[in-house]
Amino acid sequence: MQELDQSREMMAKRAKQKQMAVSAGEEELIALAHQEVVRYEELVTDYEVTVEEQKTRVKNIEKRVRELHFLKKNLKRQHLSEHARTEEEKAEKMIRHWFKETDEREDEKDATSTEYVDLTAENSELDERFRLLEEQNEHSKQ
Repeated sequence: MQELDQSREMMAKRAKQKQMAVSAGEEELIALAHQEVVRYEELVTDYEVTVEEQKTRVKNIEKRVRELHFLKKNLKRQHLSEHARTEEEKAEKMIRHWFKETDEREDEKDATSTEYVDLTAENSELDERFRLLEEQNEHSKQ
């Protein structure tokens, strides 16, 4: 933009100098001023095209930056979702492990209590046999 502004100023300055040369009738200065006015006109045109191209590029870059911003947000959301899913899986695994241990302890208790019941039944049977033996013993003493 600065180069464009400087080129416009120089073009206007040379155009003014060309008018002064025409008024003075200086053919050599008229030709020189005219040549520079044409060159500055070309520069101004080139700079204007370049500035418009750059504005378009800047708009495209800004658009791409906005797209990338939302892409970044989306990726972060996906990352957080994945992280939450992973943590949920860990929690589920811990819960399953905990229930498995609890079930194993319950199975052990059941097995132990079954043995205890079986022993109780055996004890009752033994008690009954001893009672019978004592009765026999008492009968034989009599």
